[in-house]
Amino acid sequence: MATREAEILEAGRLDRKCWLQKDVGTAKDSQNKRIPDWQNVGNLPRSVAIDEKGGKKLFFAQQVQGDWTLVLTLRYTPGLTTANRWLYQDPNQGNRIFQIVAVVDVNEAHVKHLCFCKETGATVAT
Repeated sequence: MATREAEILEAGRLDRKCWLQKDVGTAKDSQNKRIPDWQNVGNLPRSVAIDEKGGKKLFFAQQVQGDWTLVLTLRYTPGLTTANRWLYQDPNQGNRIFQIVAVVDVNEAHVKHLCFCKETGATVAT
């Protein structure tokens, strides 16, 4: 395991459970636009830390272009891209959807990912 500070993953900080989702929709509406069908990836939610914009992630944030408001920190997940999204079942605010704007493999060490996200405001039933 890498020992550089940026690569260290504090497991105790990963205190939230989020579902990684992918769009598997193939159906089209009357205007021939594809209808999204978001499905969970895997059978278990991922352990993540959710941070508001700023803080320790500022160095990586300066490299990320686009509109984002949250950073999710998690163990390295092969295949994670901006085509995915996160579903967080918040006990206080209900289901929250986080669209992934950028994914950073910290130091390309395959130890942890930073997902820069924006909350969509969409609601989803569970």
